[in-house]
Amino acid sequence: MTVRTLVTGVPLPNLAFDNASFLSAPSFSEYGRLFIDPAAASRVIDEVAQGTAVHQTYGGQAIVNGEGSSFAFGLAELLEMRRRETARLLERGGLIVCLGYPDAVHTDITWNRYSWLPEDEGFAPAKHLLPGFGTTGAVLTVEDHPFAAFLRTLDKKIAYRVHVDEEAPAFRQGGRVFARSAGGSGVGFDLPLAGGHLVFLPAIVKPEAIRTQVAEVVAECLEAWDADAAATSAPRLIHKEAS
Repeated sequence: MTVRTLVTGVPLPNLAFDNASFLSAPSFSEYGRLFIDPAAASRVIDEVAQGTAVHQTYGGQAIVNGEGSSFAFGLAELLEMRRRETARLLERGGLIVCLGYPDAVHTDITWNRYSWLPEDEGFAPAKHLLPGFGTTGAVLTVEDHPFAAFLRTLDKKIAYRVHVDEEAPAFRQGGRVFARSAGGSGVGFDLPLAGGHLVFLPAIVKPEAIRTQVAEVVAECLEAWDADAAATSAPRLIHKEAS
């Protein structure tokens, strides 16, 4: 049976991927894997909050910045729904792969870019995702990491927009950096959260132009993650970086 992955943001053509926007997607908790572009999620949220575009739920209801009705679904209610669904996905041991962007405040609503993640003092995106504008490329420090192929394949087509605060309590307890910038910042990393795992990857510079290539390498990396998880006992082994 093919394990399906929910992809939100730039559509990635793959038979095992279900593509949708952050707002129009089915319930996150129906999946064990989520690949998300948080910046794209912010765009569609702002479009509804500011009334500049029309978006619908997976059930076909219009999404409105206000109270829902029999014909419309309230944006605030939908965002809280996403938070619950994400928590359930992680509780079941799920994997969330994020293209790394800084946290951001949505000024038209009470919501931050990463508010859909469970609250955890050990890893707070607003505090522990440090903004930066990196040049293209990254240096692999864990050659056999499941997402190493993402870095190798896309290489100069990626550039970090955040790096991790390696003093974050949750990161110190179980996180690992597998790619660094030329200056040594941790720009590719993973950590356990709420029963599941988060993986952060450097942002893709022009994803629309290389969707097929991105889809192929993401599918390859997800398969490698599953194989690695099956081959190791829980909790996951922490690979040391190459010196």
